[in-house]
Amino acid sequence: MTELLEISDIALPSWPDERVLFGDASPEEACRRLRSLGVSEVALKLGADGVLIVAEGVQKVIPGLRNIIPLDTTGAGGGFNGAYLAARLIGHPVEIAARIAIKLAAEVIEGYGALAKPDALRRCWAEANTRALI
Repeated sequence: MTELLEISDIALPSWPDERVLFGDASPEEACRRLRSLGVSEVALKLGADGVLIVAEGVQKVIPGLRNIIPLDTTGAGGGFNGAYLAARLIGHPVEIAARIAIKLAAEVIEGYGALAKPDALRRCWAEANTRALI
């Protein structure tokens, strides 16, 4: 795993995994460890608490959405990762990318199975473009 991180620009791990696999004492410590390996951008998923972003001079927790009733968490991480990377690739800053990704992950867990509704990403994008997620 370390060898892969040493050649990665972006890491999208989850806090529970980092704590168990690497023994990090806190989310901040996990991000410091990842950055020390050369990862320039970390979006550490904190479950319902949101995501800790450490990148570009930013260290900030973007809170999770409230009033979400999860039916099935299968696919939440994959949905988050795909939305985050797509948002970064088209030029959204890290904080907006995290908000889009959190919104899409919430859409995924509000249904059964690993997929969001077909128009979910489009809705998340529209909200970001109207600044509703800021």
